[in-house]
Amino acid sequence: MHPQVPHPREFLATRQATNRFNLMVARIASSVLGSMALFWVTFLVPLLTLPAPDSVKLAVSVIFSSWFQAWALPVLQGAANRADAKRDAKADADHQAQVHIATTVDDTNRLIRVLADSLGIDPDTGQHKPLGPRA
Repeated sequence: MHPQVPHPREFLATRQATNRFNLMVARIASSVLGSMALFWVTFLVPLLTLPAPDSVKLAVSVIFSSWFQAWALPVLQGAANRADAKRDAKADADHQAQVHIATTVDDTNRLIRVLADSLGIDPDTGQHKPLGPRA
């Protein structure tokens, strides 16, 4: 970690407890709604009820409301879940790169100061330091 490069998770940690709870519930719900298992259930159940009596068809139609929406939602949510995972991975990689850059710059600045001091140069101005009082 580098003090000048906050991790993206630090920004999320500042949210209120209710927001954190809502995000947790949304994360769990999206992982369930975005699963392929739910996709197959919502896709196959209406097909399996085609030979069933009208009362069963009506019940399934009330439960699923719209066949297309019922199976399209999990697919779209699954795609959003994958995109979120990719963005999280990229944020971690970007953070690691920024920490590496900041650490390298700090090390380089320390080295420049040591070298400048050994050569009698002020590292802030680039001017030679006076050698002492002139007599």
